Amino acid sequence: MKILIFNWHEAYIYLLAKTGHTFHICPPMSPPGDQTLHVAGREAWDRTQRPLPARSIEISRNEAREWKDGYDLITCLAPFDVQATLGWGRPMLFIQLNMIGTDMMIEDPDELKEATHYLTKVFNEMPHLSAAFISEKKKANWPGMEQWPVVKSGIDPGDFEGSWDGCKKAVLTVGNMLAERDRMQGW
Repeated sequence: MKILIFNWHEAYIYLLAKTGHTFHICPPMSPPGDQTLHVAGREAWDRTQRPLPARSIEISRNEAREWKDGYDLITCLAPFDVQATLGWGRPMLFIQLNMIGTDMMIEDPDELKEATHYLTKVFNEMPHLSAAFISEKKKANWPGMEQWPVVKSGIDPGDFEGSWDGCKKAVLTVGNMLAERDRMQGW
């Protein structure tokens, strides 16, 4: 398959690329009518996180729009990506990596409840959209999306052979931007 994916998370995309499909990796999209969204460090693949996966190429937002009819699947990792590609008429997979408030940059509980209700309704009415969640916590954050599965991430131990020999006492933290994601992480 030829898959368009928006680059919110190099480590996650690197694991998805192990499926053997061809990935076009595009910077995150802005909400429709808003071309101001520029996520720091997300214009290009961050090779300090992971190498660019085999069978993957980086493309621009304009190239993604030009080639939209050639994709077998559009994979969105944030609601902005779904909103920006609604009219493209391609099968879509929305993988919810974050809590809704984090993705939508909403702090107010009433505003968050309203946004959640609206997005759930829109997403459930889209015939070409499927969804998946990376954890039960993320799924519980989206009431009304119970029909979609939780697909947990994994780590291929082969990627880290020789990295740790057991001699040094250490803790591995799987996460990034911990201070910036305090509300989502629950502390």
